[in-house]
Amino acid sequence: MRLRLLALLAATAMTMNFAAAAEKPNVLFIAVDDLNDWIGCMGGHPQANTPNMDRLAARGTLFTNAHCTAPLCNPSRASVMTGLLPSTNGVHGNQQDWRASEYLEGKAPMGQYFREHGYWTGAAGKIFHANHGGECSAMGGGHGGLRGKNHPESWTARFPSHDQQLPALPVPTGQNFNGLDIWHWDWGGIDVPAEKTEDGQDTAWAVEQLKQDRDQPFFLAVGLYKPHGPWYCPTEFFDQQPAESDIELPPYRENDLSDIPKIATGYARNNGGLHGQVTRAGKWKEAVRAYLANIQFVDTMVGQLLDALDSSTQADNTIIVLWSDHGWHLGEKDRWHKSTLWEEATRVPLIVSVPKSMDEKRGEKSSRPVSLVDIYPTLIELCDLPKRNDLDGDSLVPLLEDPNAEDDTPAITINSGKHMSIRDEHWRYTRYSDGSEELYDHKSDPNEWDNVVDDPHHQIIKEELIAQLPKEVRRAKQQGDHGFGRPIFNGHDLTSWEGGDGLWSVEDGAIVGQFPVDKPIKSNTFLIWKGRQPGNFELRLKFRIQGDIPVEDGGWANSGVQYRSQIVGDEDSHVLKGYQADIDLDGQYTGILYGEKTGRGILSERTHEGEYPYKPGEWNDYRISAYGNNFKHVLNGVTLMKYQDKEIDEKGFKEGYIGLQLHRPMKKGRAMKVEFKDINLRD
Repeated sequence: MRLRLLALLAATAMTMNFAAAAEKPNVLFIAVDDLNDWIGCMGGHPQANTPNMDRLAARGTLFTNAHCTAPLCNPSRASVMTGLLPSTNGVHGNQQDWRASEYLEGKAPMGQYFREHGYWTGAAGKIFHANHGGECSAMGGGHGGLRGKNHPESWTARFPSHDQQLPALPVPTGQNFNGLDIWHWDWGGIDVPAEKTEDGQDTAWAVEQLKQDRDQPFFLAVGLYKPHGPWYCPTEFFDQQPAESDIELPPYRENDLSDIPKIATGYARNNGGLHGQVTRAGKWKEAVRAYLANIQFVDTMVGQLLDALDSSTQADNTIIVLWSDHGWHLGEKDRWHKSTLWEEATRVPLIVSVPKSMDEKRGEKSSRPVSLVDIYPTLIELCDLPKRNDLDGDSLVPLLEDPNAEDDTPAITINSGKHMSIRDEHWRYTRYSDGSEELYDHKSDPNEWDNVVDDPHHQIIKEELIAQLPKEVRRAKQQGDHGFGRPIFNGHDLTSWEGGDGLWSVEDGAIVGQFPVDKPIKSNTFLIWKGRQPGNFELRLKFRIQGDIPVEDGGWANSGVQYRSQIVGDEDSHVLKGYQADIDLDGQYTGILYGEKTGRGILSERTHEGEYPYKPGEWNDYRISAYGNNFKHVLNGVTLMKYQDKEIDEKGFKEGYIGLQLHRPMKKGRAMKVEFKDINLRD
């Protein structure tokens, strides 16, 4: 746990001032996605135009040495909202459902804690991590359609809904704007007014909330999605950037990776060699310009929030916190992404502004190392809520009182649950899972270009930093965590899935499709995943099917997993045509490839030899892959079918919806039930 004992007296004096307030302060909690230090007040890029974040810093305290606890959305946000390091809460990947962590049982996340202590709590946009549709899915890539992993108990009100984090934003489909045709890697101006974008809609809802007079203090969380990629925003923000030829590139050193461990080189270059592709195509400045445009766009949203608060009756009693979940590389160390332990990925904006009634100081900066995990205990203290002794962070109140207060507690960042970095005011030390190391002297090397870990003069420093790393790194057990792709079913509700009324539900973490004896369906129907229409992919899920009469007695409990499929009729028909991985109760057809409603019938019988792996009445693991015109079905680890569709151009489909089938009954008076869970997609 972080301690700031030397600042205790100052903190006590300030806390007494807070506690003496006539009423509890409100909180405006602004989260920004994928924003590095490229804001004016942090000086990360000289051409960043962020007047609104700058004016927020001018009325509060800017922590110039703030770092995320994990350089990835889900673990970082789970850490902020629970007040626990990833090493404590066990959440390390985007595919994990943080709510399922056994280490978080009974521990209220921030919004819920405020709600339990008398606050009206509202949220809009991305606060907790989820996979998103909207503008990403329109390009056939992006983060899929899953919008779960929220925490409904945290919010009195939620926009757009308790289980959907972002409203949809349609953008043109087809070839990427930038011409690179790389998944989720695009940018460009879109002909959509700012108020119609996802962030614009979320901000407008939050502005309306700020206009309300309530009989409770409020905790209003606003999660702004930009500058998360793809870098689409209204064209006007691109037009306000310098000409491409005048764009300044970030600091870059040739052969910068020559003195780092092999495992670190892999992290730098594990995103498909994007840097080489960008530079060979002459797109580096264009990409930097796009990122700057998206930053200016999101800064405009921040400005709307500040204006709304300032014109409200609550302006003099509201704490404002602005933070980003992690940074972003734009070519430094040949990297274009997050998920590293270098400064570009860990350093983030963190601004805390308290009302004048609580503190007269304005425009302060603190270079002391702090962590995003400190936000939760800070707000608890500022709002005079019961202290929680089970949090990893410490309150930043002493540094709000005196930005230069003595504080030698470093910030910890954990990547993938196996690599750790520690940052103090002078040094960064990183240790990878294979024991290899890096050490950087930030006094002389702010760009982390010279790894001095082998310099004997620094061994004492290194050992002191190592001693402060977590001794244990927990990993939460995740139901259905295959380490495979991304979940497209959240295990709690049918968000992003659409099907016939009364036929589909969620029970015990599984999608259940069934019809009763007295209300049989008249034709095949489907539960359709509306996240996007994947082309080349691998899908993995578990299924179990039940019926009350076997095939040999005239019954037929049949289902299937539909893929690369098209909707037949209108959008509400819930009927698909396309490829199907068959499922049936007795295993007569399970594993075959069927052309549903295409007139082609069975495209391929099972082609395997040996024992049939199907387990009647039990959970079965199904893996389905489609690449080009090649298809494969694997059941419980056994490849049952391989097929090459030589007529795909004339009779098949190269992309389309994923769906789950309820087959019509083959005999009157019979019912069936099929269940699906742990549905993960990799594309």
